Amino acid sequence: MSHGLERMVEDAKLAKLIEDAKRHVMTEDERRERSIAESISRSQQEDEAKYNAWYLGDYIETGCENCGRQRVCRCPNGKHRCEKCNWVPEDQAYAPVSNH
Repeated sequence: MSHGLERMVEDAKLAKLIEDAKRHVMTEDERRERSIAESISRSQQEDEAKYNAWYLGDYIETGCENCGRQRVCRCPNGKHRCEKCNWVPEDQAYAPVSNH
């Protein structure tokens, strides 16, 4: 192969490498968008995990010490929560999630 032809082939290979590299390089805006999307995804996963931990299970015999209704349920996290007022007797506070 002649020197001129070799040079053209090398230039073509280099141009392809540069184009490939450009496709893989993210702009600052793309990095920011990806970071925001990942943050939202993590936040949604955390919210879903919290909701699942406080999901209202079966009713228990005891009434709510806060509102008096017979709406206390056992949650998957082992604590109890009033379906009506959202009171958690173990914490003496309201649950960090709601039914609405």
